[in-house]
Amino acid sequence: MKPLRWLAHLPLVILPFLAAKAVEGRGVKTTVQTQVTAALAVAGQEWAKPIAMGRDVEIRGIAPNRAAVEAARAAAAATFGVRRVNMHVGTEG
Repeated sequence: MKPLRWLAHLPLVILPFLAAKAVEGRGVKTTVQTQVTAALAVAGQEWAKPIAMGRDVEIRGIAPNRAAVEAARAAAAATFGVRRVNMHVGTEG
């Protein structure tokens, strides 16, 4: 085996994987964010603003109370494709 020969071809092997991640990564993020936004609207939690990072979702905003925070968390977590929900919210009361 000649290690230098492998190293010379390494970029050609890695390139398709990087291209697939770049193309598919944006699609997953957009799809998850759109679905979570819709789920929050159906649950009556329009105050919650989701930010998708792949399949992980961060919820930001000011909730009217703790029950609204839990309702938003539950709606986001129940959305197909969501792996993890992180809450960065405050409450009014």
